[in-house]
Amino acid sequence: MENQIDIQDEIKLRITPSAANYLLTATRWAKFLAILGFVYSGVVLILAFSIGAIMSLSMASAQMAMAGIPVVFLSFIYIVIAIISFLVAFYMYSFASKCQKGVNLHDEYEIEVGMKAMKTFYMIWGIIAIVGLSIVVLSLFVGIIASAAYSV
Repeated sequence: MENQIDIQDEIKLRITPSAANYLLTATRWAKFLAILGFVYSGVVLILAFSIGAIMSLSMASAQMAMAGIPVVFLSFIYIVIAIISFLVAFYMYSFASKCQKGVNLHDEYEIEVGMKAMKTFYMIWGIIAIVGLSIVVLSLFVGIIASAAYSV
């Protein structure tokens, strides 16, 4: 247990020039991906509000109406996806800008705030992964039960 560091103790961490360079490169890519995420969120939001018009022009609307799925529900799903993708892009952009500023100005506080944003970014992605895997497992069980019920 001697190797463990008490989280309450302040850790003096020095960033080497090569580590700072790697961090700056990572922040540039993170900023680029975050901007793409903002654009994606905007496109999904536009789709959310125009899905009714798009569906009325296609046969999918009639098939969805027969399945009992209202277009408003589909719009709601698109809005939720847009909000989640915006939050992911926001925290990625926050990480990139704060860490870039912290490295350039040698400001430990900005790096700390950037790392906190990165922690939140990964936490959101972890929750998305858990929810996605849960939906897959639930769908698998429902499919197995449905196929067993209809095969009798």
